[in-house]
Amino acid sequence: MRRFVLIILVLLAAAAALAQETPKPAARNDFSWARSPYRLDFTIKELDDGKVINSRSYSMVMQSAEERGRSYGSVKAGSKVPIITTNKEGQPTTTYMDVGVEINSQLYVLENGNLLLGANAELNSLASTQTMTNPILRGFHSNTTSEISAGKPAQIALVDDPVSNHRFQIEVTATKLR
Repeated sequence: MRRFVLIILVLLAAAAALAQETPKPAARNDFSWARSPYRLDFTIKELDDGKVINSRSYSMVMQSAEERGRSYGSVKAGSKVPIITTNKEGQPTTTYMDVGVEINSQLYVLENGNLLLGANAELNSLASTQTMTNPILRGFHSNTTSEISAGKPAQIALVDDPVSNHRFQIEVTATKLR
């Protein structure tokens, strides 16, 4: 009899354990973290003594999030430029270099309604296209985290070219889409 009661108790405990819902891992298509979609308009301006001499615009649409590691966006535009070098044996070899712009960003909604934008921008260009054997590459890299307001342009980086009077300015405007 004692053994029968013990078996019944073990079966009841097992049934109770199975009856409890175990939390399921988040589904791969669970986008509950996503908040509102925003269009990010980046403008990179090249200035010479304060005067804009070149301006380029890049846009991306991405979801905002309330926690880090959820919202990523990227824009990349440019060319692969052949660079001719000589190997140890004196034979010419061709390698390719990325020339252009790459912008990676993350967007978070803050409690005050503003946005926290993490932006990593890299711009590379050839200073002269006369010779491709020993090209002069110019560029800049900026990695910033800025609090911005939707609908208002914000300057997130200003970089001086170390070999000229040129300056590069990165401006972003976040526009809420819904």
